[in-house]
Amino acid sequence: MSDYKTPEQLEQWLGIKKATLANWRYRGVGPEFVKVGGRRVLYSTESVEAWLKANTRTITGDAA
Repeated sequence: MSDYKTPEQLEQWLGIKKATLANWRYRGVGPEFVKVGGRRVLYSTESVEAWLKANTRTITGDAA
């Protein structure tokens, strides 16, 4: 089973503000997440690492 992190833990790990993570969840553009009990949000480290890998670039700009 994957290790899961709260938005607070993810904020510390990636340096991305909780508000940004919430906005990404709303827009559907960030890492996959799980809602537990209707309110609690968790991110599996496996999903976050896959999202990071999918967003890894070697060039900036629109060509990326």
